[in-house]
Amino acid sequence: MHIRTLFWLLLTATLLYSCHTDKEDIPSIDNTGNYHTLTHPAAQRLAVVLQEEEIRTFVYSAIRERFDGDANILLADLLSRDLPASYQQRGMHTFADLLRDRPAGSSQRTGSTWPEALLQELPLYQLALPGLDAYDAKGWDEQHQIPRLAVVPPDVPLQALDYLHAWDHEGKHYRIDARTAPTEPVLVLSLNERTLAYASGTGPAPSPCEDDALDPIYSSSSVDYYDRQAVLLSSTTCTEGTGDPGESTENYYDRDSNGNYDQVHQVKFPNQKTLDNAESWFSGDVELDLYLVLGARDPQNFSISHTPFTVARRDLRECDGLFGSCETMTWATVDTRTIRWYNELYGRFIRYHMIEYDPIVYGKNQTYDADGRTIFDDGLETQAVLLVNITMNSEELGDTDVVYCDDTNGLGTYYDLGSIEIRVNQAQ
Repeated sequence: MHIRTLFWLLLTATLLYSCHTDKEDIPSIDNTGNYHTLTHPAAQRLAVVLQEEEIRTFVYSAIRERFDGDANILLADLLSRDLPASYQQRGMHTFADLLRDRPAGSSQRTGSTWPEALLQELPLYQLALPGLDAYDAKGWDEQHQIPRLAVVPPDVPLQALDYLHAWDHEGKHYRIDARTAPTEPVLVLSLNERTLAYASGTGPAPSPCEDDALDPIYSSSSVDYYDRQAVLLSSTTCTEGTGDPGESTENYYDRDSNGNYDQVHQVKFPNQKTLDNAESWFSGDVELDLYLVLGARDPQNFSISHTPFTVARRDLRECDGLFGSCETMTWATVDTRTIRWYNELYGRFIRYHMIEYDPIVYGKNQTYDADGRTIFDDGLETQAVLLVNITMNSEELGDTDVVYCDDTNGLGTYYDLGSIEIRVNQAQ
């Protein structure tokens, strides 16, 4: 997807072309955040109702639907769901009714409108069970085991979190380590990473490549929820260049004859620490944003190709889920399509920048410098730096130059970006 953005540019002298290229800590702060008057009562009330086995089954069933592929459910969806018949007979029809009926530490109905107030401020809030696959594989006693419920503050940088506030079904308060995964299930209130929220009827513009607009994956009375990846990919232009890929004037490489789309075939984290630094245990699976800096003969025509994709944590480790340290990381196959490489248009280099995406409430963004360079068959080299807005919670995983003459057959070519490794090939 081509996204034109602000940039500063440099046109450099030509360099010899080769197919062989070399490849702040944030202090701990208060974990409460500015939304605690909404999020903490919500967590306490949710924790209390989990003491009832029928409600736990109700919640786990909703989470196991994995509406976006991860083990979570939008809070807006959960609150609107009809309760089992035994609760409806007592006048509680939806899950929201149950929470209003039984606030933490009280047996009195309050008529509180806190669910609506919370969702008005944080429509992307979700209830998640990180590591659900691992707990299922381990055979946890979900019938009797009552999980604590933790809160990820929506406006505090994740890198600053040492602990999460949490409550149990008796209303007792705990601090749960934010750096080390627990060995027992913990439900987590947090921002959903894979959806975008729009006021009803104001969804994303139709794709220029499609006749129909995207459909929301869920709608409440006031908000439409869309798949983030689908929204970002749908806004791409329909063409990425003209002419035939390849046709090098001096050499002959497999991209000259293949003419297919390049793809990130596999990804791998070097070790457990880099994975945990990129995606905290309470955030579930890994959401990645790949930015390609596409060159041009005129530096002012440099552009960005943005491709989001996701990776299941269980596919990145040779040990189960969240439990303990995993000495052996493994390659996860993602086969994420990027671009068709027109070398006469983009030149011989395309720089890949990888970002691990984590959301944060509105206005908490930072600027990322996505630099790139390329060289053409006549020796002209150009370079530019394009500024990309990413959230404050997002993690920079590194960058590398992918070179036109690199092998794209089989597993493709290996690249080390710093905090993540990739293999780039073409679809077979």
